[in-house]
Amino acid sequence: YNHVLVVKGNLLMHAYLTRTEIKNPSMQKDLDYMLRNCTNLLDAMVEHSNQRGWLGACQEIITFAQHVTQAAWGKDCDLLQLPHFTSVEVGHVLKGKEGVKGVKEYIKLPEEDRKGLADFTEEQKEDVHKACKLIPDVEVTVETFVEDDEDAKIYQNDLITVRVNVDRLNLEQGEEAGLVHAPFFPIAKQESWWVILATKDSKIVNIQKVTKKEKKFSHDIKFMAPPKGEYDMDVYVMSNAYVGIDNVLPVNFTVLDPELLPVFKPHKDDLALDEEPTMFEQMMAGNIEEDSEDDDSDSDDEKETRLQQQGAGGAKGKKGGDDSDSDSDSDDDGPPPLNAEAKKDK
Repeated sequence: YNHVLVVKGNLLMHAYLTRTEIKNPSMQKDLDYMLRNCTNLLDAMVEHSNQRGWLGACQEIITFAQHVTQAAWGKDCDLLQLPHFTSVEVGHVLKGKEGVKGVKEYIKLPEEDRKGLADFTEEQKEDVHKACKLIPDVEVTVETFVEDDEDAKIYQNDLITVRVNVDRLNLEQGEEAGLVHAPFFPIAKQESWWVILATKDSKIVNIQKVTKKEKKFSHDIKFMAPPKGEYDMDVYVMSNAYVGIDNVLPVNFTVLDPELLPVFKPHKDDLALDEEPTMFEQMMAGNIEEDSEDDDSDSDDEKETRLQQQGAGGAKGKKGGDDSDSDSDSDDDGPPPLNAEAKKDK
């Protein structure tokens, strides 16, 4: 941690988060390089923490990414995200019984009820109102169910769907979310949300970064139902770029014993269908019949060939027999056998 490059990067990041002016162009160039590449690095850190099961680390990294985008120190009020706001304007907004607690409440106020703008010019006031229009004012709801289930109950080993619905109230119907309001960040950044489902004992069930521009969007988290019992979880919807607008909602569901499921009785027509051959079996049967016909055709051809060969062989044998008979006849026509006396004289 004492390496010169580490110390340099640490000092540059502290200067950026405290909005300290950096007069050295070379130093400012190095800082811009760090900021341009920090988003991918922070996302990788979230993924690594997720693999380790560190819910607290994931939340801290996402929160740090928000502060980096807005150039805001960790202990500063989130109202400093608004243009032209300083600690003086923040004090005016927070004081009094009717004072708001942060930017999440401030952006919901009508323009005429927003405090801290008394010393601003009309152009500066307009900048504040535009920023309040850009910062997401979201309404989040959560529902838990099993798709294609008739009795709306969850049984062990069911596929549970936790659907997170987000409605951007700051947008009109048909509008889409644009780029993040981040005047200090060197590059444009698209608005997105981290959606986390975790148990009460900080075990991460699912975490994913969702980038959708629609006014209303949904994100589904699917997982297998655990053993029977009652379960309490939390859904965290955290911005990737704004401080102080995160949402946390509870998720409660009961898992029942699968033995309580009614016995399934198939219809007799369905049972009859089970006896019929499948398309694959029909195709295989058709191939077998074609092969059988080909075999029969081949056997007939072979039989005919054998008969032709036998016929040719019979004809040749008959001709040979005739020649033998002829030779026998010629032998019979030769000289007569010698009598006994002739043999003796010989």
